[in-house]
Amino acid sequence: MKKKFIIKLCKIRKSTKDKNTRLIVVGLNNSRSNGAFLEKIGVYSIYNERFPISYKTMRVCSINLKRLGFWLNKGALVKSKPS
Repeated sequence: MKKKFIIKLCKIRKSTKDKNTRLIVVGLNNSRSNGAFLEKIGVYSIYNERFPISYKTMRVCSINLKRLGFWLNKGALVKSKPS
């Protein structure tokens, strides 16, 4: 089986009700979803701000575009579903 590169989301252990953060990483297709990865290329976060009546959700995404382009040129595939 030939190993292929995959760009995927990886959980961070610490999360609270107000903040959920995941790493955008490059890994191998045979590695676990939250296991080892080759390189971290970004961060994806969801923040829930509390207001008196309802929640306001804010999504923040930061990606190193040079490294993303490098891995896409190497043949990395983007995983469509977060794990």
